Amino acid sequence: QRQYWSNTCENTGYSGKIYKIIRAIYNRSHHPIENANFRKISNALISDPNTQANLFASHYEQNPIPFDLSSNEENYYNKPFSVDEFEYVLQKTPNTSPGRDGITANFIKNLPIGFKSTLLSIYNEIWSTGEIPSEWHIAKILPILKPGKDSKNIQ
Repeated sequence: QRQYWSNTCENTGYSGKIYKIIRAIYNRSHHPIENANFRKISNALISDPNTQANLFASHYEQNPIPFDLSSNEENYYNKPFSVDEFEYVLQKTPNTSPGRDGITANFIKNLPIGFKSTLLSIYNEIWSTGEIPSEWHIAKILPILKPGKDSKNIQ
């Protein structure tokens, strides 16, 4: 087996093919549990996914997981974003298609520092109040069909 694997790695032209082989081997031995059954309090087995989802929802609605994001300024996650953090995130932001407003990441990256400071102030205000502008909840989604696929058969 070792010799076979060694030969396979040597004769494979690129690492992507090796990755596909490893993934195929891994997936053979690590199947997700598709038909998991849950026991209700009455010990009845529940296998219907919708019923399972409803059981989870009602359980965690009655027993929420404690998660305290207090507004204490001492917590690092409550501090306003710094100019350096903003610049770092801008550098890491890919130049993808613009949103509904037509503003690209590249446009924001090239703003003068005064405009960036104003934008950072707006982001920090949103972060501290938790109030996201309603316009930001609206998306423009453009489906891109794969070549040769029927546009009426969406799966």
